[in-house]
Amino acid sequence: MFKIFRFCRGKSLKLLLLGAFLIIISSLLELLQPLLLNEVIKVVGVLSKAKAIEPFSYLPWIITTDNCWFCFGMLILTMMLFMIFSSVIGIGGYFLNVKSMLILCQNIRNKCYQQILNYSFYEFNKISVPSIIVRMTNDVQMCQQSFNMLVTALVRTPVIIAGGVSISFSINPTYGLVILLITTINILIMSIIGLNVFPLLRRSRTTMDNCSSIVRDNVLGSRFVKSYLLSDNQINEYKFYNSKQMNLSYRSSLWLYPISFIFLFSVRLITTSVLLLSGYMIIINNPLTKTPNDIYGILQILQAIYSSSIVFIYLSINIIRNKPSFNRINELLNTNSSIIQPKNPIPFNQENYDIEFKNVSFKYSQHAKNNILSNISFKLKSGETLGIIGSIGSGKTTLINLIPRLYDASEGEITIGGINVKNMSSVDIRKNISIASQEQIIFSGDIEYNLKYGNENATSDELISACKASCAWDFIKEKEGKLNAKVEHHGRNFSGGQKQRINLARALLRKAKILILDDTTSALDAITEKNVQQNINKYLEKSTKIISSQKISSVINADKIMVLDNGLISGMGTHEELLKTNAIYRDIYRTQMRSIFNYDE
Repeated sequence: MFKIFRFCRGKSLKLLLLGAFLIIISSLLELLQPLLLNEVIKVVGVLSKAKAIEPFSYLPWIITTDNCWFCFGMLILTMMLFMIFSSVIGIGGYFLNVKSMLILCQNIRNKCYQQILNYSFYEFNKISVPSIIVRMTNDVQMCQQSFNMLVTALVRTPVIIAGGVSISFSINPTYGLVILLITTINILIMSIIGLNVFPLLRRSRTTMDNCSSIVRDNVLGSRFVKSYLLSDNQINEYKFYNSKQMNLSYRSSLWLYPISFIFLFSVRLITTSVLLLSGYMIIINNPLTKTPNDIYGILQILQAIYSSSIVFIYLSINIIRNKPSFNRINELLNTNSSIIQPKNPIPFNQENYDIEFKNVSFKYSQHAKNNILSNISFKLKSGETLGIIGSIGSGKTTLINLIPRLYDASEGEITIGGINVKNMSSVDIRKNISIASQEQIIFSGDIEYNLKYGNENATSDELISACKASCAWDFIKEKEGKLNAKVEHHGRNFSGGQKQRINLARALLRKAKILILDDTTSALDAITEKNVQQNINKYLEKSTKIISSQKISSVINADKIMVLDNGLISGMGTHEELLKTNAIYRDIYRTQMRSIFNYDE
């Protein structure tokens, strides 16, 4: 948990230290209250003529019948001033600490977000997206709740306990030993509880991730769920994980909530033990026993220890409950991208951006038995177009993800312009590569906002030009507001083909040296797809283009066509060459194009 405090720096650290100092002063002033109350009791004894002369315990004066009213007034005034100062300073320290912890949590969120954006695809496979969302929201919020009273309790409670025990030892060492003994037993009990409850809480958080994942998937895919009458199945699955989460929470509560009762019992045990011990020592005239006022002072000190410790106990329960959240956030922060950046990166070659794969193999995990890609070798010159075709799961998307270093090859070498991509900065590579993925990623806002992800400095003319090239302008010009037309969450107010064309326009707007289209025209009709292909060739005439698709029509005019089959290159050549030499390509062509070209083998 305390590893997270490395983000407490700058203003947060200054506020924290100042707040802790004020809390220490407030706690010391509070410890003086029982001592002053002790002296007030002595003055009351003189006022009631129980004693004519009574010495102060902590002041060099003698209480007499002549000065007792003055002493009484001064003591009451001093107690009130100390009480006011203690409260004001304590509240000020608390608010400073709360502000410090809020800044700390702000720093944690910023760092988590920065860390997530630096993840490679490996890390997103390791930590699921629903889990990341829960960690960034719910877990950070849970930690913030603990932080708000963490410093106050950690500073205040030790000061009160240490001061109280010291005063108890000064009155009678036996009292101090009793308090220390029972406190030690409490710590041992809490340690045992913590060791048993941590695994339950960790499993509870994992189950909550499952619930969050189900909700997210079913809300986003509500149309599919309703269309296929899957509501009952999804409800039952959610009930299963929700019930499991409830049971785990209940079992952890069985361990956690007795802590407060154990502590309350121990405080009462200490109080009873002190009274019994004091009575016994008074009866036997023990020389260490002073006046009953001192016993009353001990009880007041115990009350101060109890009031501060009860906050610490609730904090302990809160921290034990939220410890999995701290661990999950630390995991998020400590997970670094598996894409290692070179110390002295070589700049991207703007003149020569030939792409070459040399015996490249890839698997998602070192422990995986089978490769997703095996012994991939080819060369694509600058300005050429490569079409990649194959069935679902053949490795098309994985192959193109290796070029911008979204993954790193497990074996072999990938070069751009003769330079190994591992010797170039991934940022520099991605600045010169534009990708239109098969996922139709559209953000809430308006069309212009989405397009400017490709080029934030693009002018209106450039935006319109890119939209015309992707044939998106055909429907955008009909929208109210045109480029300023509203885009709903996940682009729900656009069809699949419209989202694909906006996605493509965003990629074209970048005017990158290398353009990668990953099944980007799957939702387009044949005529629109043909127009898009012609427009792209004019719009990015000198760019290298890599087109991954399951449709022959998307790759038929490419300079080279690669046929992938189960991660292996089955064939490479032009359309005419593959028709003659590659059975897989010929079968795909016969299935998709026979009705158009009347092809007969």
